Amino acid sequence: MAACPPHQIVVRTARPDDLTAVARLLDEAGNWMRSRGITDQWPIRFPLSDLAQRVDRGELHIACDDDTAIGTFALDNYADREFWHDDPDGTRAGYLHRLTVARDPAGQGIGAKLVDHAASLVANSGRHWLRLDCAKNNTRLHAYYTHLGFTHLRTIDIPHRKSGALFERHVLRP
Repeated sequence: MAACPPHQIVVRTARPDDLTAVARLLDEAGNWMRSRGITDQWPIRFPLSDLAQRVDRGELHIACDDDTAIGTFALDNYADREFWHDDPDGTRAGYLHRLTVARDPAGQGIGAKLVDHAASLVANSGRHWLRLDCAKNNTRLHAYYTHLGFTHLRTIDIPHRKSGALFERHVLRP
């Protein structure tokens, strides 16, 4: 993993040498969910090819403290047409995916920092909304996103999708 300045949390666009650290964070989060009986949200592993493509497009972000990866998220401008019908060209919102915080520092506000960083990126791009979809039945996750300033818009039940709880947060322009 590329070095980060000492003793401060830095959130930045991920680079190819960050792929192993990001994959490790995602695997850790998936294992943690499955250990708590949440078995239907994430795959066992996210393909490295998918993560590499997101790096190439500048969509993958990483948070680190010193040289330790402590969080990640993906942010893009592609509205999932099964969920978001009002943004066909992706000009209204940025879409947050795979928000993950390492288990050791969890509960220290890192997730909120990552969401705020994503919101800032969306605002700087001229869009007005940070949006996400998450598991339909994970009410604890729904409460977390509400606590971070998101509004639950609706839940869409599409049989072949595990996700479908739709949230958005207005972002302020700089």
